[in-house]
Amino acid sequence: MKILITEFAENTGISMNELFVALQELPEEMKSGVGRRTWLTEEGVDALKKRFDTGSGGGDVVKVRIIGPCPNPRFYFVVPAGLNKRVAMRIPNKLKGKLNAGSCYAKVGDPVYEWAKG
Repeated sequence: MKILITEFAENTGISMNELFVALQELPEEMKSGVGRRTWLTEEGVDALKKRFDTGSGGGDVVKVRIIGPCPNPRFYFVVPAGLNKRVAMRIPNKLKGKLNAGSCYAKVGDPVYEWAKG
């Protein structure tokens, strides 16, 4: 049985942009169609679920590497462990301008991570 990629996105809460990036790595046997009219086989659905499985869902605390401040002083750019992309992390007022390059802990959020004691 096949499922349309838009239905899969609605059921799992994953954005279409993230799914399109993941589809490029999926073998041709697991998908058919183009764009929003892409159909996934059961094997393709299982592979995508494994790729986007984060464990307990959300709110996990992960270690992040601090890159530097964002243009907004309430945020810093960080790179989460296991992820190769830069994301923004919100910090409390008392830490404005006090974080240097290094590492800290952050609570996973979408689209912004939150600073966490750790």
